[in-house]
Amino acid sequence: MGGGAPSWGKCSSDRQSFHHLIHHSADVAAVFLSLLGQPIFRRRADAALRRPLEDSELRALAVLVFLHDIGKLAPGFQAKGWSEPHGVPLRGHLECGWLWTRTLDAKSLAGTAGHVARWPAIRTWLLALFAHHGRPVVEPESGLASPFYTLRHVAYDWKAEEQHMGEALLAWFPDLPTVRPPPASPRFVHFFCGLLTLADWIGSDRRAFPFEAAFRPDYWRTAQAQAERRVREIGLSPHGLALRGEPGWALISDHVAPRTAQAAIGTVPPGERLVLLEAETGAGKTEAALWRFATLLAAGEIEALYFAVPTRAAARQLQRRVNEALQRMFADPPEAVLAIPGQVRAGEAAGMRLPDFTMLWDDAQERPTRWAAEHSARFLAARVAVGTVDQRRSAGFR
Repeated sequence: MGGGAPSWGKCSSDRQSFHHLIHHSADVAAVFLSLLGQPIFRRRADAALRRPLEDSELRALAVLVFLHDIGKLAPGFQAKGWSEPHGVPLRGHLECGWLWTRTLDAKSLAGTAGHVARWPAIRTWLLALFAHHGRPVVEPESGLASPFYTLRHVAYDWKAEEQHMGEALLAWFPDLPTVRPPPASPRFVHFFCGLLTLADWIGSDRRAFPFEAAFRPDYWRTAQAQAERRVREIGLSPHGLALRGEPGWALISDHVAPRTAQAAIGTVPPGERLVLLEAETGAGKTEAALWRFATLLAAGEIEALYFAVPTRAAARQLQRRVNEALQRMFADPPEAVLAIPGQVRAGEAAGMRLPDFTMLWDDAQERPTRWAAEHSARFLAARVAVGTVDQRRSAGFR
């Protein structure tokens, strides 16, 4: 049961393996920092903020990300991993995150909670923080914290675990007392929500972040190294994405010359933000779009492509066609992901989900870049994805 065991942040389905809560918090914060270390993501952060994001502000945001699962300290959540009878009412960690804010005093999180509580617009940041599963969580009514944070009939000591978490936070973010997050404008908070959700998806993958149940004071270095490697492996950094040549027509097709509509796209400068091409069926709009993709990629303006078509049947057909084109365009071609819920396909390979949440691919290959194909919530984290307009609407744009 609780029995003095450390708090856990991730648990295997058989409740036999655990990842320390502080370690999981570090994993997600490290991924968040790694993502914002990529030029494309940093430029998007700057655009959302309407000015360059300062390094001190970035550190403050990483502190917030570290606290995204603070509600898991609650006995009502920890009891989900206890095998013995305990009588503790089970609660969700997002609700418990809000309830945790009602327990704060001068000693909370080894004294670091007071610094965070004084940050401007902290309630707005908390709203974003506790929405990292994709939707806002209603703040519970006042007076509800006590039943879930003052349980005395179990050995688990959540306050001691909170103390350890605060000590780790201060050791790994020593400038915490002096940093502040950027202004909480709606545009930037929306960006933060999306990036936090993505970081949590990546940082929760046991294949990249093996479980360690016992807290390790030097784990932050491990989390940072693993985060850098995983962001690179799954294709969220520019590493390894190289065109075979200049982004001209010869890179896209072996036809002697582009058609009229295609040639028109080839003349549009990379800085143009919106390009509309209307042409009849068979005019080569797909190749025109691929040419535009190559042009923007070479200019460092983008790092991914999503094809949105009206129907699933059209998406399936186009995915094969786009995947073949990628073989021609790239030295190490990315696989086009089929962005249709319930269908797992990356390139020419089809995947099947196994009971332990792993994937079995019919070509017997384990490629980290296929991570984006494994769940509909990750489709738009792919290098190249082909899906429907509806799927684009139901997820954020990368």
